[in-house]
Amino acid sequence: MTDSPARRRASAEKASDRPIGPADMAEIGNRNYEAAQRAAAAYWDGAAKIYQEWADFFSDRIRKDVESAQALMASSSREEAFHAQADFFETAIRDYADGASRFMNLTADVAKDAMSPVGKRAEELLQVIDNETEAAKDAEPAKPDAQTARNQTTRAA
Repeated sequence: MTDSPARRRASAEKASDRPIGPADMAEIGNRNYEAAQRAAAAYWDGAAKIYQEWADFFSDRIRKDVESAQALMASSSREEAFHAQADFFETAIRDYADGASRFMNLTADVAKDAMSPVGKRAEELLQVIDNETEAAKDAEPAKPDAQTARNQTTRAA
């Protein structure tokens, strides 16, 4: 559940008119909780994708390892055995390097997706704080500069 900019602005304007009370704190807590729920859901969805990718990767590697072992055992010469081993190592190194790259990218995507709701909520809270600060500044009476203060003092005397 995301709030529109108009709702956030209205909420900030409403909040600037009065001190923060228990109801405000409850609303802030609820919205923080909602952001945490969205982050957790994104994390668990991503974790499931990572788990599936690992399962697929290792299933494929086991199949290739068995095929390589069978090719090695079926070799009728040292030359065939050497080529079977070379093919095994070449394929394994390529697969593990590609797999590591996929897992790192997938993990980065999951982290980005999981942290997105938290980052958006932090931005909302910072905007509310900025609005509150500006409202407080606008509400303060203007302080006279030094020259105006001297003029007022001189006139009063």
